[in-house]
Amino acid sequence: MACFLGTGGRAASGVSRACLNQAFANTFSWGNFTAEFIETEVEIEVEFGYDSNLGRIHITTTAKVPGLREDQFEAFTQTAKKGCLISRLLNVEATMDATLVP
Repeated sequence: MACFLGTGGRAASGVSRACLNQAFANTFSWGNFTAEFIETEVEIEVEFGYDSNLGRIHITTTAKVPGLREDQFEAFTQTAKKGCLISRLLNVEATMDATLVP
């Protein structure tokens, strides 16, 4: 049985977006890049049951970062995703679609 989190889920999703946007900006700055914009959506699904799969988090982000190559963008966004606090707290898998805007 899957359950999309209600009001608490929206709060967790909002916290996740803010946290991830900051994480993306921080990782970009490691290479001396500054994002013009970062837009992130987070979908949190919690599974109730007895197996080891407790749910998932899916991150969709779009960013415009002048001078950043696609391979650098991929590396920076993957690093930020691995640090996603909500997925670590819930111990769930995090997946991501990340798009670099030219």
